[in-house]
Amino acid sequence: MKRPLYIVISLVLIAVSAGLCLAEQWETAPLPLPGVQPGQEKANYWIARHPEPDRVILAPAGIEAMNRAATGRPETELVDVLAIPDPVEGTVVRKAIAEVLSESRQTKGYDHTNRLITSVFYDRIEASIGTVPSVVRPAWGVIAARVSLRRLPTNEAFYDRPYGNEFDRFQYSTLECGNPVVVLHRIADGSWSFVQTIYTMGWVPSASIAIGDRQNVAAFCRSKPLVATASMVPVYTDAAFTSHAVTIPMGTRLPFVETTERHYAVTLPWRAPDGALRFVTGYIRREADVSIGFLPYTPRNVYRQLFKLEGTPYGWGDLFDGRDCSRLVMDVFSTFGFNMPRNSSRQAAFNIAGRKDTKGLSEKDKISNLIILGYRPALLYMPGHIMIFLGVIDGKVYAIHSAWALRETRILGERTVMAGRVVVSDISGGSGARGSLLKRVTAITPLD
Repeated sequence: MKRPLYIVISLVLIAVSAGLCLAEQWETAPLPLPGVQPGQEKANYWIARHPEPDRVILAPAGIEAMNRAATGRPETELVDVLAIPDPVEGTVVRKAIAEVLSESRQTKGYDHTNRLITSVFYDRIEASIGTVPSVVRPAWGVIAARVSLRRLPTNEAFYDRPYGNEFDRFQYSTLECGNPVVVLHRIADGSWSFVQTIYTMGWVPSASIAIGDRQNVAAFCRSKPLVATASMVPVYTDAAFTSHAVTIPMGTRLPFVETTERHYAVTLPWRAPDGALRFVTGYIRREADVSIGFLPYTPRNVYRQLFKLEGTPYGWGDLFDGRDCSRLVMDVFSTFGFNMPRNSSRQAAFNIAGRKDTKGLSEKDKISNLIILGYRPALLYMPGHIMIFLGVIDGKVYAIHSAWALRETRILGERTVMAGRVVVSDISGGSGARGSLLKRVTAITPLD
Protein backbone atom coordinates (compact mmCIF):
# COMPACT_ATOMS: atom_id res chain seq x y z
CA MET A 1 0.00 0.00 0.00
CA LYS A 2 2.90 2.35 0.63
CA ARG A 3 4.48 1.97 -2.80
CA PRO A 4 1.78 3.86 -4.77
CA LEU A 5 1.98 6.69 -2.24
CA TYR A 6 5.74 6.94 -2.71
CA ILE A 7 5.24 7.08 -6.49
CA VAL A 8 2.72 9.92 -6.22
CA ILE A 9 4.96 11.91 -3.86
CA SER A 10 7.94 11.36 -6.16
CA LEU A 11 5.99 12.60 -9.20
CA VAL A 12 4.90 15.70 -7.30
CA LEU A 13 8.48 16.46 -6.23
CA ILE A 14 9.76 15.92 -9.77
CA ALA A 15 7.14 18.28 -11.16
CA VAL A 16 7.94 20.97 -8.60
CA SER A 17 11.69 20.65 -9.11
CA ALA A 18 11.16 20.90 -12.88
CA GLY A 19 9.35 24.19 -12.39
CA LEU A 20 5.97 22.86 -13.53
CA CYS A 21 2.78 24.42 -12.23
CA LEU A 22 0.51 21.65 -11.00
CA ALA A 23 -2.49 23.92 -10.52
CA GLU A 24 -2.38 27.38 -9.04
CA GLN A 25 -4.71 27.76 -6.11
CA TRP A 26 -7.18 30.58 -6.62
CA GLU A 27 -9.27 31.71 -3.67
CA THR A 28 -11.83 34.45 -3.25
CA ALA A 29 -10.54 37.36 -1.20
CA PRO A 30 -12.32 37.85 2.13
CA LEU A 31 -14.65 40.75 2.75
CA PRO A 32 -13.21 43.02 4.05
CA LEU A 33 -9.58 42.37 3.07
CA PRO A 34 -7.01 41.55 5.78
CA GLY A 35 -6.03 44.64 7.76
CA VAL A 36 -9.27 46.46 6.92
CA GLN A 37 -11.98 46.97 9.53
CA PRO A 38 -15.63 46.64 8.39
CA GLY A 39 -16.38 50.31 9.03
CA GLN A 40 -13.52 51.37 6.77
CA GLU A 41 -15.46 50.19 3.72
CA LYS A 42 -18.02 52.96 4.23
CA ALA A 43 -17.81 56.60 3.20
CA ASN A 44 -18.99 57.84 6.61
CA TYR A 45 -15.89 56.41 8.31
CA TRP A 46 -13.55 58.57 6.22
CA ILE A 47 -15.85 61.59 6.31
CA ALA A 48 -15.89 61.45 10.12
CA ARG A 49 -12.08 61.40 10.23
CA HIS A 50 -11.70 64.45 8.02
CA PRO A 51 -11.34 67.76 9.92
CA GLU A 52 -13.05 69.79 7.14
CA PRO A 53 -15.16 67.46 5.01
CA ASP A 54 -17.14 70.29 3.42
CA ARG A 55 -14.21 72.52 2.54
CA VAL A 56 -13.94 73.12 -1.21
CA ILE A 57 -10.69 71.53 -2.39
CA LEU A 58 -10.68 73.32 -5.73
CA ALA A 59 -13.19 75.70 -7.28
CA PRO A 60 -14.39 74.96 -10.83
CA ALA A 61 -11.90 77.49 -12.22
CA GLY A 62 -9.05 75.65 -10.51
CA ILE A 63 -10.18 72.29 -11.92
CA GLU A 64 -10.46 73.76 -15.39
CA ALA A 65 -6.95 75.18 -15.04
CA MET A 66 -5.65 71.70 -14.21
CA ASN A 67 -7.49 70.30 -17.23
CA ARG A 68 -5.89 72.88 -19.52
CA ALA A 69 -2.43 72.25 -18.09
CA ALA A 70 -2.79 68.50 -18.67
CA THR A 71 -4.18 68.76 -22.21
CA GLY A 72 -1.82 68.52 -25.16
CA ARG A 73 0.99 66.85 -23.24
CA PRO A 74 2.34 63.47 -24.46
CA GLU A 75 2.51 62.23 -20.86
CA THR A 76 -1.28 62.39 -20.54
CA GLU A 77 -2.40 61.85 -24.16
CA LEU A 78 -5.28 64.26 -23.46
CA VAL A 79 -6.51 66.07 -26.56
CA ASP A 80 -9.01 68.84 -27.18
CA VAL A 81 -10.93 67.12 -29.97
CA LEU A 82 -12.71 70.37 -30.83
CA ALA A 83 -9.34 71.99 -31.61
CA ILE A 84 -8.02 69.32 -34.01
CA PRO A 85 -6.91 70.98 -37.27
CA ASP A 86 -8.64 70.46 -40.57
CA PRO A 87 -6.98 68.98 -42.55
CA VAL A 88 -4.72 66.55 -40.68
CA GLU A 89 -1.49 65.20 -42.11
CA GLY A 90 -2.02 61.61 -43.23
CA THR A 91 1.39 60.59 -41.89
CA VAL A 92 0.19 61.25 -38.32
CA VAL A 93 -2.83 58.97 -38.72
CA ARG A 94 -0.86 56.36 -40.67
CA LYS A 95 1.80 56.18 -37.95
CA ALA A 96 -0.76 55.81 -35.13
CA ILE A 97 -2.51 52.93 -36.92
CA ALA A 98 0.74 51.22 -37.91
CA GLU A 99 2.28 51.37 -34.43
CA VAL A 100 -0.59 49.47 -32.81
CA LEU A 101 -0.70 46.91 -35.61
CA SER A 102 3.06 46.33 -35.42
CA GLU A 103 2.99 46.02 -31.63
CA SER A 104 0.14 43.49 -31.83
CA ARG A 105 1.97 41.42 -34.46
CA GLN A 106 5.03 41.16 -32.23
CA THR A 107 3.09 40.00 -29.16
CA LYS A 108 2.03 36.40 -28.68
CA GLY A 109 -1.71 36.15 -28.23
CA TYR A 110 -4.69 33.81 -28.35
CA ASP A 111 -8.14 34.33 -29.83
CA HIS A 112 -11.59 33.53 -28.40
CA THR A 113 -11.16 29.86 -29.40
CA ASN A 114 -7.89 29.77 -27.38
CA ARG A 115 -5.85 29.31 -30.55
CA LEU A 116 -2.69 31.23 -31.33
CA ILE A 117 -3.33 34.37 -33.38
CA THR A 118 -1.28 34.07 -36.58
CA SER A 119 0.10 36.52 -39.11
CA VAL A 120 -2.78 35.66 -41.44
CA PHE A 121 -5.17 37.38 -39.02
CA TYR A 122 -3.10 40.57 -39.00
CA ASP A 123 -2.62 40.48 -42.76
CA ARG A 124 -6.40 40.44 -43.14
CA ILE A 125 -6.79 43.37 -40.71
CA GLU A 126 -4.08 45.36 -42.49
CA ALA A 127 -5.70 44.76 -45.88
CA SER A 128 -9.08 45.91 -44.58
CA ILE A 129 -7.60 49.15 -43.20
CA GLY A 130 -6.32 50.09 -46.62
CA THR A 131 -4.28 53.16 -47.46
CA VAL A 132 -4.48 56.34 -45.40
CA PRO A 133 -4.45 59.35 -47.76
CA SER A 134 -1.71 61.96 -47.54
CA VAL A 135 -4.28 64.52 -46.40
CA VAL A 136 -7.05 63.53 -43.98
CA ARG A 137 -10.25 65.54 -43.70
CA PRO A 138 -11.52 64.87 -40.17
CA ALA A 139 -15.22 64.41 -39.39
CA TRP A 140 -16.57 65.44 -36.00
CA GLY A 141 -19.15 63.27 -34.31
CA VAL A 142 -20.76 62.15 -31.06
CA ILE A 143 -21.10 58.62 -29.72
CA ALA A 144 -24.80 57.72 -29.78
CA ALA A 145 -24.69 54.57 -27.62
CA ARG A 146 -22.17 52.86 -25.37
CA VAL A 147 -19.54 51.11 -27.50
CA SER A 148 -16.15 49.46 -27.10
CA LEU A 149 -13.05 51.37 -28.15
CA ARG A 150 -10.71 48.81 -29.74
CA ARG A 151 -7.01 48.74 -30.58
CA LEU A 152 -7.75 47.20 -33.98
CA PRO A 153 -10.91 47.17 -36.15
CA THR A 154 -12.15 43.80 -34.93
CA ASN A 155 -14.29 42.23 -32.22
CA GLU A 156 -11.87 39.31 -32.03
CA ALA A 157 -10.24 38.98 -28.63
CA PHE A 158 -6.54 38.94 -27.78
CA TYR A 159 -5.64 36.93 -24.67
CA ASP A 160 -2.17 36.58 -23.19
CA ARG A 161 -2.72 32.87 -22.60
CA PRO A 162 -5.24 30.20 -23.55
CA TYR A 163 -8.42 30.46 -21.46
CA GLY A 164 -7.21 33.80 -20.11
CA ASN A 165 -10.40 35.58 -21.03
CA GLU A 166 -10.29 38.05 -18.13
CA PHE A 167 -8.13 40.44 -20.16
CA ASP A 168 -8.86 41.14 -23.81
CA ARG A 169 -5.83 43.23 -24.78
CA PHE A 170 -7.55 44.54 -27.91
CA GLN A 171 -9.96 46.38 -25.60
CA TYR A 172 -9.05 49.97 -24.69
CA SER A 173 -12.20 51.14 -22.97
CA THR A 174 -15.82 51.96 -23.64
CA LEU A 175 -17.01 55.24 -25.07
CA GLU A 176 -20.25 56.58 -23.63
CA CYS A 177 -23.30 58.22 -25.11
CA GLY A 178 -22.40 61.88 -25.62
CA ASN A 179 -18.62 61.42 -25.93
CA PRO A 180 -17.21 63.57 -28.76
CA VAL A 181 -14.89 61.95 -31.31
CA VAL A 182 -13.10 62.89 -34.51
CA VAL A 183 -13.15 60.32 -37.32
CA LEU A 184 -9.76 60.14 -39.02
CA HIS A 185 -10.08 57.03 -41.18
CA ARG A 186 -12.47 54.22 -42.10
CA ILE A 187 -11.75 50.68 -43.26
CA ALA A 188 -12.56 49.73 -46.84
CA ASP A 189 -16.18 48.67 -46.21
CA GLY A 190 -16.80 51.60 -43.86
CA SER A 191 -17.86 49.44 -40.92
CA TRP A 192 -15.08 50.56 -38.55
CA SER A 193 -13.81 54.09 -37.89
CA PHE A 194 -10.46 55.16 -36.49
CA VAL A 195 -11.20 57.97 -34.05
CA GLN A 196 -9.47 60.45 -31.81
CA THR A 197 -11.15 60.66 -28.42
CA ILE A 198 -10.35 63.01 -25.56
CA TYR A 199 -7.88 60.51 -24.11
CA THR A 200 -6.59 58.26 -26.93
CA MET A 201 -7.05 56.94 -30.47
CA GLY A 202 -8.76 53.70 -31.38
CA TRP A 203 -11.37 51.90 -33.47
CA VAL A 204 -15.15 51.84 -33.02
CA PRO A 205 -17.97 50.49 -35.19
CA SER A 206 -19.01 53.32 -37.50
CA ALA A 207 -22.67 52.71 -36.70
CA SER A 208 -22.08 54.03 -33.15
CA ILE A 209 -21.09 57.51 -34.34
CA ALA A 210 -23.47 60.31 -35.31
CA ILE A 211 -21.56 62.63 -37.65
CA GLY A 212 -22.17 66.38 -37.43
CA ASP A 213 -20.01 69.43 -37.86
CA ARG A 214 -17.52 70.93 -35.48
CA GLN A 215 -19.85 73.75 -34.40
CA ASN A 216 -22.78 71.47 -33.52
CA VAL A 217 -20.55 69.06 -31.63
CA ALA A 218 -18.93 71.95 -29.77
CA ALA A 219 -22.31 73.40 -28.78
CA PHE A 220 -23.42 70.00 -27.52
CA CYS A 221 -20.25 69.47 -25.45
CA ARG A 222 -20.17 72.96 -23.98
CA SER A 223 -23.79 73.05 -22.82
CA LYS A 224 -24.56 73.07 -19.12
CA PRO A 225 -24.27 69.40 -18.16
CA LEU A 226 -26.37 67.02 -16.19
CA VAL A 227 -23.82 64.63 -14.66
CA ALA A 228 -24.44 61.00 -13.69
CA THR A 229 -23.36 60.60 -10.07
CA ALA A 230 -24.57 57.02 -9.50
CA SER A 231 -22.71 53.95 -10.72
CA MET A 232 -25.17 53.67 -13.62
CA VAL A 233 -28.14 55.87 -14.58
CA PRO A 234 -30.85 54.81 -17.09
CA VAL A 235 -32.13 57.34 -19.62
CA TYR A 236 -35.48 56.97 -21.41
CA THR A 237 -36.92 58.26 -24.67
CA ASP A 238 -40.26 59.22 -23.10
CA ALA A 239 -41.41 61.01 -19.96
CA ALA A 240 -43.39 57.92 -18.88
CA PHE A 241 -40.15 55.89 -18.69
CA THR A 242 -41.53 53.09 -20.85
CA SER A 243 -38.82 53.10 -23.54
CA HIS A 244 -35.19 52.75 -22.47
CA ALA A 245 -32.69 54.77 -24.52
CA VAL A 246 -29.31 54.24 -22.90
CA THR A 247 -27.62 53.71 -19.54
CA ILE A 248 -24.84 56.13 -18.63
CA PRO A 249 -22.10 55.44 -16.05
CA MET A 250 -20.85 57.77 -13.33
CA GLY A 251 -19.20 60.90 -14.70
CA THR A 252 -21.07 60.92 -18.02
CA ARG A 253 -22.28 64.39 -19.04
CA LEU A 254 -25.32 65.20 -21.15
CA PRO A 255 -26.72 68.68 -21.91
CA PHE A 256 -29.30 69.67 -19.29
CA VAL A 257 -32.70 70.83 -20.54
CA GLU A 258 -35.12 71.10 -17.61
CA THR A 259 -36.34 69.68 -14.32
CA THR A 260 -39.95 68.82 -13.51
CA GLU A 261 -41.57 67.08 -10.54
CA ARG A 262 -41.20 63.74 -12.32
CA HIS A 263 -38.09 63.93 -14.45
CA TYR A 264 -34.92 65.57 -15.63
CA ALA A 265 -34.78 66.24 -19.37
CA VAL A 266 -31.49 66.05 -21.26
CA THR A 267 -30.34 66.26 -24.85
CA LEU A 268 -29.42 62.91 -26.38
CA PRO A 269 -27.41 62.46 -29.57
CA TRP A 270 -29.20 60.35 -32.18
CA ARG A 271 -27.77 58.80 -35.32
CA ALA A 272 -30.12 59.31 -38.24
CA PRO A 273 -30.42 56.58 -40.91
CA ASP A 274 -27.90 58.46 -43.05
CA GLY A 275 -25.42 58.59 -40.14
CA ALA A 276 -25.98 62.28 -39.44
CA LEU A 277 -26.08 63.77 -35.95
CA ARG A 278 -29.52 64.69 -34.70
CA PHE A 279 -30.68 65.61 -31.20
CA VAL A 280 -33.63 64.22 -29.24
CA THR A 281 -34.84 64.63 -25.67
CA GLY A 282 -34.04 62.01 -23.07
CA TYR A 283 -35.71 61.60 -19.68
CA ILE A 284 -34.25 60.59 -16.32
CA ARG A 285 -36.32 59.82 -13.23
CA ARG A 286 -36.46 62.69 -10.73
CA GLU A 287 -35.18 60.45 -7.94
CA ALA A 288 -32.11 59.40 -9.94
CA ASP A 289 -28.65 60.08 -8.52
CA VAL A 290 -27.54 62.91 -10.82
CA SER A 291 -26.25 66.47 -10.53
CA ILE A 292 -27.15 69.57 -12.53
CA GLY A 293 -23.64 70.80 -13.16
CA PHE A 294 -20.58 69.26 -11.57
CA LEU A 295 -20.50 68.30 -7.91
CA PRO A 296 -18.66 70.65 -5.54
CA TYR A 297 -15.16 69.24 -5.12
CA THR A 298 -15.20 68.59 -1.38
CA PRO A 299 -13.79 65.69 0.68
CA ARG A 300 -17.32 64.60 1.63
CA ASN A 301 -18.32 64.33 -2.02
CA VAL A 302 -15.08 62.56 -3.00
CA TYR A 303 -15.64 59.88 -0.33
CA ARG A 304 -19.31 59.51 -1.26
CA GLN A 305 -18.53 59.07 -4.94
CA LEU A 306 -15.74 56.59 -4.26
CA PHE A 307 -17.79 54.41 -1.97
CA LYS A 308 -20.80 54.34 -4.28
CA LEU A 309 -18.52 52.13 -6.39
CA GLU A 310 -17.11 50.01 -3.55
CA GLY A 311 -17.77 46.37 -4.43
CA THR A 312 -18.34 47.13 -8.13
CA PRO A 313 -17.06 44.21 -10.26
CA TYR A 314 -13.69 44.52 -11.95
CA GLY A 315 -13.73 44.73 -15.74
CA TRP A 316 -10.65 45.22 -17.91
CA GLY A 317 -11.42 48.05 -20.34
CA ASP A 318 -14.98 48.12 -18.92
CA LEU A 319 -15.68 44.59 -20.14
CA PHE A 320 -18.47 42.64 -18.43
CA ASP A 321 -19.98 45.98 -17.28
CA GLY A 322 -17.16 46.34 -14.77
CA ARG A 323 -14.53 48.96 -14.01
CA ASP A 324 -10.78 48.56 -13.96
CA CYS A 325 -8.47 50.64 -11.79
CA SER A 326 -8.12 53.64 -14.11
CA ARG A 327 -11.82 53.70 -15.03
CA LEU A 328 -12.63 53.99 -11.31
CA VAL A 329 -10.39 57.06 -11.11
CA MET A 330 -11.81 58.57 -14.30
CA ASP A 331 -15.47 58.08 -13.38
CA VAL A 332 -15.20 59.43 -9.83
CA PHE A 333 -13.21 62.56 -10.67
CA SER A 334 -15.26 63.28 -13.80
CA THR A 335 -18.19 64.09 -11.52
CA PHE A 336 -16.23 67.13 -10.33
CA GLY A 337 -15.28 68.29 -13.83
CA PHE A 338 -11.84 66.70 -14.23
CA ASN A 339 -10.96 65.49 -17.74
CA MET A 340 -8.95 62.50 -16.57
CA PRO A 341 -6.85 60.29 -18.86
CA ARG A 342 -7.98 56.67 -19.21
CA ASN A 343 -4.64 54.91 -18.66
CA SER A 344 -3.13 54.59 -15.17
CA SER A 345 0.33 55.88 -16.12
CA ARG A 346 -1.29 58.86 -17.88
CA GLN A 347 -3.41 59.59 -14.82
CA ALA A 348 -0.30 59.61 -12.65
CA ALA A 349 1.05 62.39 -14.91
CA PHE A 350 -2.14 64.47 -14.81
CA ASN A 351 -0.82 66.94 -12.23
CA ILE A 352 2.81 66.90 -13.28
CA ALA A 353 3.61 69.96 -11.15
CA GLY A 354 2.42 68.28 -7.95
CA ARG A 355 3.50 64.71 -8.71
CA LYS A 356 6.20 63.19 -6.50
CA ASP A 357 8.28 60.30 -7.82
CA THR A 358 8.76 57.74 -5.05
CA LYS A 359 10.48 54.88 -6.87
CA GLY A 360 13.70 55.18 -4.87
CA LEU A 361 12.07 55.81 -1.48
CA SER A 362 11.74 53.28 1.32
CA GLU A 363 8.29 52.33 2.55
CA LYS A 364 8.96 54.36 5.70
CA ASP A 365 9.75 57.45 3.63
CA LYS A 366 6.66 56.92 1.49
CA ILE A 367 4.51 56.79 4.63
CA SER A 368 6.14 60.01 5.83
CA ASN A 369 5.28 61.70 2.53
CA LEU A 370 1.68 60.51 2.78
CA ILE A 371 1.38 61.75 6.36
CA ILE A 372 2.57 65.17 5.15
CA LEU A 373 -0.01 64.95 2.36
CA GLY A 374 -2.62 64.66 5.09
CA TYR A 375 -6.19 64.64 3.81
CA ARG A 376 -5.47 65.86 0.29
CA PRO A 377 -6.92 63.66 -2.48
CA ALA A 378 -4.15 61.84 -4.31
CA LEU A 379 -3.49 59.01 -6.74
CA LEU A 380 -1.00 56.28 -5.87
CA TYR A 381 0.60 54.80 -8.96
CA MET A 382 2.58 51.63 -9.49
CA PRO A 383 3.42 50.24 -12.94
CA GLY A 384 0.19 48.81 -14.34
CA HIS A 385 -2.07 49.89 -11.48
CA ILE A 386 -3.46 53.00 -9.77
CA MET A 387 -5.20 53.58 -6.43
CA ILE A 388 -6.85 56.47 -4.59
CA PHE A 389 -5.29 57.41 -1.26
CA LEU A 390 -7.63 57.37 1.76
CA GLY A 391 -5.35 57.99 4.73
CA VAL A 392 -2.70 56.77 7.17
CA ILE A 393 -3.98 55.19 10.39
CA ASP A 394 -1.60 53.81 13.03
CA GLY A 395 1.19 53.61 10.48
CA LYS A 396 -0.95 51.74 7.93
CA VAL A 397 -1.70 53.21 4.51
CA TYR A 398 -5.21 52.75 3.17
CA ALA A 399 -6.38 53.12 -0.42
CA ILE A 400 -9.42 52.25 -2.49
CA HIS A 401 -8.92 50.69 -5.92
CA SER A 402 -10.37 48.27 -8.43
CA ALA A 403 -8.31 45.10 -8.05
CA TRP A 404 -8.49 41.93 -10.11
CA ALA A 405 -6.28 39.78 -7.86
CA LEU A 406 -3.78 39.99 -5.03
CA ARG A 407 -0.74 37.81 -4.34
CA GLU A 408 0.05 36.21 -0.99
CA THR A 409 3.12 34.32 0.12
CA ARG A 410 2.60 30.88 1.65
CA ILE A 411 5.00 28.20 2.92
CA LEU A 412 4.76 26.30 -0.36
CA GLY A 413 4.91 29.41 -2.53
CA GLU A 414 2.56 32.16 -3.60
CA ARG A 415 -1.16 31.98 -4.15
CA THR A 416 -3.53 34.25 -6.04
CA VAL A 417 -6.40 35.70 -4.05
CA MET A 418 -9.22 36.90 -6.28
CA ALA A 419 -10.68 40.31 -5.47
CA GLY A 420 -12.40 41.12 -8.75
CA ARG A 421 -14.02 44.27 -7.38
CA VAL A 422 -13.45 47.74 -5.97
CA VAL A 423 -11.91 47.26 -2.53
CA VAL A 424 -10.34 49.11 0.37
CA SER A 425 -6.82 47.83 1.08
CA ASP A 426 -4.13 48.25 3.67
CA ILE A 427 -1.46 48.70 1.02
CA SER A 428 1.38 48.63 3.55
CA GLY A 429 0.64 44.95 4.28
CA GLY A 430 2.57 42.10 2.62
CA SER A 431 1.63 41.16 -0.93
CA GLY A 432 3.65 38.29 -2.36
CA ALA A 433 7.31 38.05 -3.29
CA ARG A 434 7.35 41.55 -4.78
CA GLY A 435 6.42 43.06 -1.44
CA SER A 436 3.54 45.28 -0.43
CA LEU A 437 1.58 47.48 -2.80
CA LEU A 438 3.10 50.46 -1.00
CA LYS A 439 6.59 49.20 -1.77
CA ARG A 440 5.73 49.19 -5.47
CA VAL A 441 4.20 52.70 -5.53
CA THR A 442 6.41 54.82 -7.79
CA ALA A 443 4.45 58.07 -7.86
CA ILE A 444 2.10 60.10 -5.66
CA THR A 445 -0.09 62.56 -7.60
CA PRO A 446 -2.18 65.02 -5.57
CA LEU A 447 -5.38 66.28 -7.21
CA ASP A 448 -5.59 69.77 -5.73
